[in-house]
Amino acid sequence: MGRFYNDLDSLLTFVEVLRQEDYSPDTWANVGIAAERAREAMSRNYSYTTSAADTLESAFMALKRAVEALQPATSVKIAGHRIPEDFSLSQNFPNPFNSVTTLNYHLPARAEVSLKIIDLRGRELAVLRQGLQDAGRYELRLDGSWLPSGTYLCQLRVGERVATRKLTVVK
Repeated sequence: MGRFYNDLDSLLTFVEVLRQEDYSPDTWANVGIAAERAREAMSRNYSYTTSAADTLESAFMALKRAVEALQPATSVKIAGHRIPEDFSLSQNFPNPFNSVTTLNYHLPARAEVSLKIIDLRGRELAVLRQGLQDAGRYELRLDGSWLPSGTYLCQLRVGERVATRKLTVVK
């Protein structure tokens, strides 16, 4: 029982250091639920009929899976008040980057937008934005800490138009 208790305690300590704003709301919610269940398992009084080791191990595995499934957050803000005259995707800054970079794009009119990270083989790795967006200038903070070192493409589709920029991750 002691091993599972200590492993669970260490994982809970790790979770407490994580910052909620760095992760997507839905994956963060799963961590919160699993962490609460883990705390309950650790504080419970066990008897002969309830196996402490099994309960603690189960809580540890559930919390571990939730932490491993965390997805980095991306944040978008409208970067200016003037409506842009043309559609564009600016080069990310900084580039190359280690973990976090900023992307800027402009929409001259309300449109269906798709902003994706793609590897050089054309495989879609992440969808950063998908859906209808108003005209404006947008700034997106991308946490690419989950990407290994290499070159990737950031592709913005607005209707039939496509803009692509190279992103370089250096670890």
